Order: sequence, then C-alpha cells, then structure tokens
Amino acid sequence: MSQNLLILLISVSTGLFVYSMILVKFVNERTHLRLQLKDIAETENSLRRNSDDMDFENKSFYSRVIFPGIERLSLFIGRVFPIAQKDQDKLNLQLLQAGLRIKAQTYLTIRILVIAVCMIFTYIYIGPYHLYFGFSVMMSALGGILSGYIISRFVLASRVTRRQNLLEKQLPGFLDLLSVCVEAGLGFDQAIQYVCHEYKGELSDEFKVVQRDISLGSTRKQALMSLCQRVTSSQMTTFTAAVLQADEMGISLKNILNAQSRNVRLAYKNKIEEKAQKLSTKILIPMLIFIFPVIFIILLGPAVPGIMKALGS
Repeated sequence: MSQNLLILLISVSTGLFVYSMILVKFVNERTHLRLQLKDIAETENSLRRNSDDMDFENKSFYSRVIFPGIERLSLFIGRVFPIAQKDQDKLNLQLLQAGLRIKAQTYLTIRILVIAVCMIFTYIYIGPYHLYFGFSVMMSALGGILSGYIISRFVLASRVTRRQNLLEKQLPGFLDLLSVCVEAGLGFDQAIQYVCHEYKGELSDEFKVVQRDISLGSTRKQALMSLCQRVTSSQMTTFTAAVLQADEMGISLKNILNAQSRNVRLAYKNKIEEKAQKLSTKILIPMLIFIFPVIFIILLGPAVPGIMKALGS
C-alpha cells in the first residue's frame, strides 16, 4: 500500500513539475513577445513623430501657418454664413475641376479675404480725393466687393480652363500607354496602376483618384463617372462610355482601347489644326492696331510737310 502511495506521489510530483516548467516557459515567451511588441510600437511611434516633425519642418510657411488659419476661419464663417448644399456641391465640383483640393467653405473664406484686401486698397486709393469719410467708405466697400468677387471668379474659371486643356493634351499619350499595357496582358486596373506610376502628370493624378475610389468600395462605373465630372473633355466622356459599355457587354478591352486611342489622338490633331487655321485671322487684330499705323506713318510721313505747305499756300 505504501509502495503504491509512493508511486502515486512521485507521478503527481513529476506531472506538477512538468506542468510548472511548461507554464513558466509559456509565460516567459509571452512576456518576451510582449516586450518585443512594445519596443516595436515605441520605435514606430518615434519614427512617426520624427517623420511628422520633418514633414512639418519641410512644409512652407503657407502650409504650416496660413492655410490652417484659413481652415479655422472657414469653420467660423461656415457657422455664421451657411451656404446651401446645392451651391456647395456645385462649387466643390468646380474646385475639383480646377485641381484645388480644398472645401467650398475654405474657398469662400479666401474670397472674403480677397474682398477685404481689395476694399483696403480701394480706400487707400480713393480716400485722399474725397473729403467725406462716409462716401469714401461706401465707395471702398462697393469697389472692394465688386473687384474681389470678379477677381476670385476669374482666377477660378481661368484655372479650370487651363487645367482642362492640359488634361485633354495629356489624354492621347495616356491612352496609348494604357492600350499597350492591356495588349501586354495586364488587366484594366493593373494597367491603370502601371501607367499612373510611369506617366507623371495631372491626368495620372485623376486616375489615381479612380483607383482610390475603387479600393474604397466604389464600382468601376461609379469611379469612372466621377472622373467624367472632374474632367470635362468630350474625349474623356467618350472613353469612359466605351470602357463601361465593354465592361457590361463583355467586349475585349484591347480593341476598345486601341480604337479610343486612335480616335482621341485624331480628335486632338484636328483641334490643333483648327486652332492653327484660326491663328491667321486672330493675328489681324494686333497687326491692325500696332503695325499698320506705323506703316502709314512711314509711308505718308514724308508727304505731310508738302501737303501742309500746299494747304497753307
């Protein structure tokens, strides 16, 4: 009996010893792993703080001070003077077409600041010429509001036109590379990713937005329709419609992209030739204003003294 009890005690002791050794080893491994993860997290946070500090130091004074101040001011102005959602969406679309990644309320805040600056300059200009302070203030306010509004609208419209022309200019080359990548065996999304990496420009940035929208859950149709809203070129509309139709009907994208690439390049060539033909007509205006009067003076100048002498006699 005592021998059986001794064997039982030895067995239990051995089991407890083995279990305690396994438990200690497991706890040590977990503690070691926890310390490693903590060190990795601290290192990552340190690197992120250093990167943020370097990015903050590398940013311009406008990005570090002025633009954040405008953002905070726009929040206050947005609460005091809210704008309708329809007008806000329309202005946001114009800002996207101009390549400005700012909110509509921020743009309106910048417009208000421009109007204030124009009012100040108008008062400085007309203030000394009027004795009545009220009249000077009224004229300064009227001139500042008109000039600031016109300047801000003109700058936005000209930026939209210039950027849309640049996107239309880059479209033929982009589609050529895209069709070559698809012919090489890449899928449409992979081809866009490769071309965006190799082809630098505003059009690549727009297609990067398309890739981002698709990765965030939007369908290809929704992403391309948003692209058509940002890029108002008729060639872009035709290209996206052809790609969506091919996607819905199961047509090979290789033939579609080849045809669209040829059509877009031909349309751009025809547009350049049309502008070149109009150049001869447009050049007549500076010739009539600046060149012809000088020619008349050179040709008729020597005869003027004789004509005056004949009229005097």
